Order: sequence, then C-alpha cells, then structure tokens
Amino acid sequence: MSMATTRIALANIRFPATPDESVTLAERAIRDAAAAGAAVVCFPECYVPGYRASGKPVPPIDPAFLEHAWSAIARTASDAAIAVVLIGVLKRRDRIVTPPYRDNPLPERSTIIHSLTA
Repeated sequence: MSMATTRIALANIRFPATPDESVTLAERAIRDAAAAGAAVVCFPECYVPGYRASGKPVPPIDPAFLEHAWSAIARTASDAAIAVVLIGVLKRRDRIVTPPYRDNPLPERSTIIHSLTA
C-alpha cells in the first residue's frame, strides 16, 4: 500500500513593519505556497498582527483589525485552495475573547485558522 504525500510549507518570512503589512505578507506567502504545490502553509506564532518582542513595536490589539485580517486571510486561502495554520494570542485583561472567525463559517477545504486566547 502506498502512502499519499502532503506538501506542507513553513512561512519563514520577515517580521512585518505594521499589522497591515502582516496581512499583506501572509496573503503573499499563502499564494506562493499554493503555487509551489503545498496543501498546508504554517505561520510563525502571532504573525498577525505581529509578535510582541523586545525592540519590535506592535500597536495595541484592535479587535476590528483582527476581524478584517482573519477574513482577508481566509478569503486568500480559499481562493488558493490551501489550508492555513495561523496561531495568534489575544490578551484582553482577565477574560477570554472569542476570535471573530469562530462565528463565521469558513469555506469548505479552505482554511484552518487557530487562535489561542488568554
């Protein structure tokens, strides 16, 4: 019995200068991975809206921006027919916030977006 091969792309892309650029670069990486024959593309932790690290300024989390970002990335993934693994952390004081895309059904066989909330 032969095993099926699944190509998985790892998005090793530069740190975005802005949250908007994180979406633009993610969408480009999604299209590039699909064009290269990948079935899945995985992004670094917190790529959208940007990892909060020393020397890497990222504006405060904006739920409206995140809703727009998740929708744009889901559309790009659907158009490219590729699954996306994108993990983000959304900290909101002392409560858990449900990411916006959990309330929006994703196109079949298009996107896997996972967000950790705490």
